[in-house]
Amino acid sequence: MIITFLGHSSLITCENLLAKIKKTILENTKADENISFFCGGYGEFDNLSMLACRLVKEERPNSEVIFVTPYLKSIIDFANYDEIIYPPLENVPHSLTETEPNWFEMENSLPYCVKKAC
Repeated sequence: MIITFLGHSSLITCENLLAKIKKTILENTKADENISFFCGGYGEFDNLSMLACRLVKEERPNSEVIFVTPYLKSIIDFANYDEIIYPPLENVPHSLTETEPNWFEMENSLPYCVKKAC
């Protein structure tokens, strides 16, 4: 199963959002399932999602946290990820290369959406 996260780069205050994301993942997956988490790494929501996935991985070691990016930035701590994926961007106009990974994540992940976590 592949699960992806999309959100704003900045977060408004949302009490216990990390715990809510983790709980939502655990409630909607099976303990013995292989799970790949597709995460970005360029904003507050991306970092929070990645942290929630790392917490889930502690309980479910058959999970992996994957960084999906069109390019590398030195601000990313790659130790938080098990793998890096560069979506195919050969035929994508340069102006869309930052949003294309979002489409890649959605097209390759679980068709389930948690609309509101707060």
